Amino acid sequence: MIVKKMLGFLLALSLLLSTSAALATTYYVNVGLRSDLNVRDKASYDSNVIGHLFKNDTVDVKATNDGWAKISYNGKTAYVRSSYLSKSRISGGNGSSSFPKLRLGSTSASVKTLQRSLNKILGTKLTISGRFDKATKAAVKEFQEAYNLKVDGVVGSKTWAKIIELR
Repeated sequence: MIVKKMLGFLLALSLLLSTSAALATTYYVNVGLRSDLNVRDKASYDSNVIGHLFKNDTVDVKATNDGWAKISYNGKTAYVRSSYLSKSRISGGNGSSSFPKLRLGSTSASVKTLQRSLNKILGTKLTISGRFDKATKAAVKEFQEAYNLKVDGVVGSKTWAKIIELR
């Protein structure tokens, strides 16, 4: 009788643990405004980058192991470093005023962020070079026109604010 009760208890406990492990926990991406978090196809720095997440994007974490979080990204299993995730939203507003004005010829990490954001929002395939080239300017103009902004190919505070809102 005691053995049956113990087996029943262990079975119930294993079901409870497996059910709670299957439930995902929502986290926020905790990176700087001018940064992004690489999403990888395997839990390794050597694996392929399949996408990018930005400050305060949300992810559902299925499991963590050795500093990596297993997530779902565009319907696929993917991995991010768990140290860049937080259970609470990161304060600081959208921060568009902290971004520099960018134009043809600009070179910086902010240009890389711009290029990644435009690729994500518009579906363009800009090279992530950190150099504001003619292709980047054309994509900025396309973005500005699509979102009823002043179409000048220069990324100022209004263009940044819209990019941050959409990314």
